[in-house]
Amino acid sequence: MPWWGSDHLAAPPAKCRGRQVAGRAGITGRMIASPAELLYPTAAECRRIGLYMPPMIADMERAVGAQTTRAFLIQHGGKDLLIPVKVKPGHAHNAALTWLLKTYGAGRLSIPFGPASRTARMRWTAYRHFEAGRSVRVIAQALDTTERSVTRHRRRLVEAGALAPRPFQTSEETDP
Repeated sequence: MPWWGSDHLAAPPAKCRGRQVAGRAGITGRMIASPAELLYPTAAECRRIGLYMPPMIADMERAVGAQTTRAFLIQHGGKDLLIPVKVKPGHAHNAALTWLLKTYGAGRLSIPFGPASRTARMRWTAYRHFEAGRSVRVIAQALDTTERSVTRHRRRLVEAGALAPRPFQTSEETDP
């Protein structure tokens, strides 16, 4: 019996890299790329590939740096954050919180995912693969997604001007 059958508490086999995707009929068995395999773009790189970045993220990245912003967004992106009146000196995200306090003041603030979102990370990783000259099929396998999704990412990258459009090939050019 498969590991997701009757004994649902059993550990998945060692070959599983990602997590299972639940469908209408239960677990489909299709794997998706684990978060560690996707690259994290900066806000400037997201804008370059045509993704909208909230001005708050771009300003924070310019003020405190890309690494600090990335670490902050990984932990707090997509959440409401209570910005303290006074930031403790030893806090892990001291620079980011201090900047938020100076810019927006104390209180509750919704932090967008920005470059830490799965869409941004998938598109950036696909972009890097396309730059390396890999095919749609190879990229889809690397990202554990469908070829259609990779094709859609490619189309959006071309529309944003990040990738050159593929040259049109007629059937005469492809036949030997």
